[in-house]
Amino acid sequence: MPSPLDVTFEALRGDAGLESLALALKALEEPHDGIRRRAAALLLARGGEAAFAGLRRACERRPEEFHAALAASIPFQASLREAVSSGEGAQRRAAAACLPVLGAEGVLLLSKVLEDPAQEVRVAAAQALCRVIRPGQEPTREQGEALLASLRTYRSHRQSAILEVAMGQEGLAHRVLLNVLADPGDPRREDLQDLLTRSATPGVASLLLAMLKDIRERLRDEAGDILKARRGEPGFQKALADFLSSAPPRHLQRLAATLTSIPWWPDDLAAAPEALRLHLAALL
Repeated sequence: MPSPLDVTFEALRGDAGLESLALALKALEEPHDGIRRRAAALLLARGGEAAFAGLRRACERRPEEFHAALAASIPFQASLREAVSSGEGAQRRAAAACLPVLGAEGVLLLSKVLEDPAQEVRVAAAQALCRVIRPGQEPTREQGEALLASLRTYRSHRQSAILEVAMGQEGLAHRVLLNVLADPGDPRREDLQDLLTRSATPGVASLLLAMLKDIRERLRDEAGDILKARRGEPGFQKALADFLSSAPPRHLQRLAATLTSIPWWPDDLAAAPEALRLHLAALL
């Protein structure tokens, strides 16, 4: 026997009126995820700009929940491209949050949306990019381009999560951050230094160790001071150990070539936790 919920959705599916559309859109806000998913499926099948606009707003609130269903709908994807390029501010903001459903194309579009005239849209694009690029994973070409774009436009969105993502990447992203730290006049520098002194992620550890290898003495000294100040923090110790245990061998070889001691830790490393002590000792 059909449940009351089955009966309700079957009735909505068979009614093309505005009242049924309004009820389906309202169901996207229900606390029960099963109801939200059924409402999304109904609206995708129904189509039309009103339905798709509601789905974009729902995706903005819960991007992971609706990603798979929206990524499979070609008509929704077409509406997304249109909204992000020519919609009103709130429409462009919601569309920016949904762009990852377009895959590589969506990432490239994020690079452009990061220069949108409305700050709320730029912020949504930066947040979406942070969801796409996973810490510790090699970014695709499109993701790398979007990440560099987000660093260039950082002052317009001020999403520090972008800096944390960039910290976890080698190559050009690291070089950009090192140059930021070397320039006292760069407005991104303060936010970056704040993360280096309080955040406990493998990306922070990665950038601090990159600073130790830099040819600029001031960066090397700054990294040493931060590492010394934070060496007693359990969370930071774990982040450092996690990075050293997963870093590519070539990265560790370059680091080992620049170190003759661990000046920011006692000479015998006795105060370091065992797991971290082994990794640090291997660098010497």
